[in-house]
Amino acid sequence: MSKRILLSGFEPFGTFETNPSWDALALAQSEGLLGDHVSIVKIPVTYTDAFDVFAEAFEAHQPEGAISFGVYGSRLDSASFQKANDLDGKTNASSCIYIESVARNRDNAGKPDNAGVTREGGVI
Repeated sequence: MSKRILLSGFEPFGTFETNPSWDALALAQSEGLLGDHVSIVKIPVTYTDAFDVFAEAFEAHQPEGAISFGVYGSRLDSASFQKANDLDGKTNASSCIYIESVARNRDNAGKPDNAGVTREGGVI
């Protein structure tokens, strides 16, 4: 029996029209690549709603595990979401995968969320 898994991605934020963390999950689900034991949830990029949406999905699906995907917005420059070969062979952040290894547990993005709220380092 497969274990239940919850995968989360984020809605677009800032000036970006799309967010590959969500787009990839939605595409995988629509193509039938995830299986019935995998659920997905789109997380809003707002301090006030993000946790609640994730918690509601977790409660509804009761997964044995969860994996959250995101985009490192600070690395997205004018070349974001382009292939590395579009940049004269230079590796750009959008062609890399970063695994978060340190949880800082702070509300601190430096830029406003999609509701216009900015927080500066408060403990989560």
